Amino acid sequence: IEYISKTLPSSDRAIIFKSSKLQNHVLGLAEFVRVVRCIAATIADVFCLSDNIDLQASHLPEWNDNPIIADAITIETLWSEINSRVIELGVLPRPPQLETVVEIRGRANIATVQQK
Repeated sequence: IEYISKTLPSSDRAIIFKSSKLQNHVLGLAEFVRVVRCIAATIADVFCLSDNIDLQASHLPEWNDNPIIADAITIETLWSEINSRVIELGVLPRPPQLETVVEIRGRANIATVQQK
């Protein structure tokens, strides 16, 4: 995206940034982030971690420095950067709405309580 935004003429950029293929690619990345967050939520449940723990570098010690979670935190950081650029460049009108790890775990806890 950075290359396109700096090197191509504005008319070409507009065509690319409004392309359904680029939009679908970004939405595919959002789906990947959703899956990573679901995996992180499962890991948090397995390790019985605090209900409000999220994917932030400052919380890595609470995740027992788990390497999978370290990678998930990197993915979160990259996703945040991609999301900002996508909105800034007008690829999508608004960022994809994704649940956080806390929200995923909360939804799962409510479903478990309702089943009992």
